[in-house]
Amino acid sequence: MLDPSYSAKVLTFRNELTLAQQAIGFWYEIDRDCVPNACLDQLGICGYRAWTIATELRTHHNIPLIDLKQFSWDIEANLKRQYDLACENKKKE
Repeated sequence: MLDPSYSAKVLTFRNELTLAQQAIGFWYEIDRDCVPNACLDQLGICGYRAWTIATELRTHHNIPLIDLKQFSWDIEANLKRQYDLACENKKKE
């Protein structure tokens, strides 16, 4: 059985993606020069959130974590860096 806290995170993630699309769409209508940065911010927010949810689920269900050594770049570190940048950008707004 799936722990309710995990199911809530998984089920609300689709809403977070919709909000991310709306944020990008807003900048597309207002100032298209801001769209690349808006996309990167939403990538950081949604990507890191998805990574975190997946890691929590894998840990909870004793599923081995992904071996990051198989990739030529550190996915988690890059998502976290972009997430942190997005949070800094939100503070500036």
